[in-house]
Amino acid sequence: MKLFSWNTAKRLKKLPKQAEFINYYHPDIVALQEVLPSTEAAFRKLLKHNYPFIVSSFQLADDLSLLQNKRMFGQLIASKFEMEALNPKLFNLPWPERVLSVSVNLGEAKCDVHTTHIPPGSSNGWTKIEMINGIIDFFAIRHDNFQILCGDFNTPQKEDKENGVITFGQRIKSNQSAVVRDKFRGGLGRDWDAAERSLFERLNCLGLEDMFRKLHPNDFNAYSWQFKRKDKVFKTRFDHIFADKRLEFINCMYLNNQGDLSDHSPIFGKFSIPKLKPPRA
Repeated sequence: MKLFSWNTAKRLKKLPKQAEFINYYHPDIVALQEVLPSTEAAFRKLLKHNYPFIVSSFQLADDLSLLQNKRMFGQLIASKFEMEALNPKLFNLPWPERVLSVSVNLGEAKCDVHTTHIPPGSSNGWTKIEMINGIIDFFAIRHDNFQILCGDFNTPQKEDKENGVITFGQRIKSNQSAVVRDKFRGGLGRDWDAAERSLFERLNCLGLEDMFRKLHPNDFNAYSWQFKRKDKVFKTRFDHIFADKRLEFINCMYLNNQGDLSDHSPIFGKFSIPKLKPPRA
């Protein structure tokens, strides 16, 4: 099974080229973030030939009038396999439209695929942390189906061999060491740090592993998002696939050859699906 996850950056004029880029890699499941009602309609038209099953956040939202301004974005999942949308209320979230979940029928097994776009803390404050905590709480419950969580998480701030994951709840000192901030965005730095870090540590304990880091433990140059400010270019891994450890990880990479189609590069993962063992009597 091949999974392709991409923050498409609401670029309506780029959609035909984005669809071409997706189809070039012919994934089995496509998870898109930063989708608008206008781009949703275009993606449905452009992808329907190869992906007969498509669902979006806008279909499942209780009140579309809420999805404006900071909450304008939804998610879209397109699949070659038959799939069923899951109730967004399975997650306890302030912005439920920011997680889209489906159960994909793989024949002898089912895989629940969840995609999310965590809002950046710089413009949304502690909503980011509430979103992360709600996602972690969901995966703290045992799930029989295979589980995959992918999308744009707007974290970490940085990674390196010495410090590992550096969250936005930390400050990088002049000697390049990282320390937790005392206060951050009106709250405690340790709480912010713990929430962001839980994506990489607690999810692992709950059976979901950072797929790229598992396959590439020493690659600290990889990035999915870059930002230019004056003469400096900032690059980091904001986009991730956290995948069920019961799956066999074959390959995972960032497709930095996408040019200017988005400010994010897609993440592409390939899995082998083992047969589920029957439960013990």
